[in-house]
Amino acid sequence: MSSYQIRQLKSSLAKDVLHSLVEAIVHCTLDYCNSMLAGVAKVYLRKLQSLQNMSARIVYGVQYTDVITSSQFLKILHWLPIS
Repeated sequence: MSSYQIRQLKSSLAKDVLHSLVEAIVHCTLDYCNSMLAGVAKVYLRKLQSLQNMSARIVYGVQYTDVITSSQFLKILHWLPIS
C-alpha cells in the first residue's frame, strides 16, 4: 500500500485505526530482513528514516512543507529513530 493510497483512505478512517494501519506497514517494511541492515551505508538508512518520517506526517496530517522535527512525532508514536 502506497502513501498515496493511505492518504486517500485517511478521511474515512478514525485516527487510531489510521495509526494502526500505518504502524503495521512501517514496522513490516522496517522489520523485513532487518538483520541485513547491520553495517549498511547511511544513505540507505536515511531512506528508511524518510519512510518513517513520512508515515508520521500522514498520521498527524502534517504537510511535507511544514517544518517539524521528526523526533517529536516519533516520541508521540513510540517509534525509535533509525540509526
